[in-house]
Amino acid sequence: MLIALNKNGFNDINRIISESNTSGFYYKNRIDKELLLSLDPKNIIVTTACIAGRLFKTHNYKEEFLYPVHNHFKEHFYLEVQSHLAQATYNNKIMQLHYTYNIPIIHANDSHYILPGDSKYRDLFLKAKGMLYPEEDKFILDYPDSDEIFDRYKKQGILSKEEVKDALNNTLIFDQCEDLNFTDEIKIPKIHKDKDSNKLLKEILYKEWEIKKESIPIEKHKECIDAIELEFKVIEETGMADYFIDDYEIVKKAVNKYNAFLTPTGRGSAVSFVDNCILGFTQVNRIINNSIPLFPSRFMSKARILQTRSLPD
Repeated sequence: MLIALNKNGFNDINRIISESNTSGFYYKNRIDKELLLSLDPKNIIVTTACIAGRLFKTHNYKEEFLYPVHNHFKEHFYLEVQSHLAQATYNNKIMQLHYTYNIPIIHANDSHYILPGDSKYRDLFLKAKGMLYPEEDKFILDYPDSDEIFDRYKKQGILSKEEVKDALNNTLIFDQCEDLNFTDEIKIPKIHKDKDSNKLLKEILYKEWEIKKESIPIEKHKECIDAIELEFKVIEETGMADYFIDDYEIVKKAVNKYNAFLTPTGRGSAVSFVDNCILGFTQVNRIINNSIPLFPSRFMSKARILQTRSLPD
């Protein structure tokens, strides 16, 4: 588990997550040891996480994981213990490493709900989703107070009271974490970095219009063009061109390469934007399908984007 102590640490973690998505993706994004050790140890706290963590996952876990990570992060590297009865064997291994290599221990709660009795709601939710985690059947995933934590460690029979105090006191390292202030800037990936986004989107819109107008009654053409231009002006003024270009490329690839199918109906306010129909995001055109009034401002407006800092609906 990686925790940023400051903004530099936050940016550093984002850097390796981005790299893991581009060069380390296999079914999911993967952070390897090389990426992990590229982090600046002054700005990051590392713990070995719970029983599902990385520590004992390799045959030579000491040489492959423990030694290099500890040597790199030094006093910012912690061996994590938890008070679940099911984690007793794991904690025993952790404590052996703690005394052998003088690596500090830190307590953590694997908390999925507040009170023990709340577990039934979690289980109902997961079963409804078809999600089963039999390895967690013996875990109490609540948020206990310190008295309960001490009691559970006592029942576990691995850590002494002083060792539990040490593990709890070490959590105070997180008091050193700086507050992170985030701007409300909307950041959208730019696929075509060498092109003017507004100009490109306008070209795409009119190229697609030339194709789609063949299926639109000619008496509706002017109304459609007026709507396209009015909506494009909102897109241009709010800096949202890349939002539409990105979606255009994604939907086009889904339809053309993966045989995706656009339903003839629409959901939500996206159908109120004629440009969404022209770009192929929906088959509903509010100018043609006008039995129910649809208002483009419901999907997107200058106030929505520039004042509330929300993306199109």
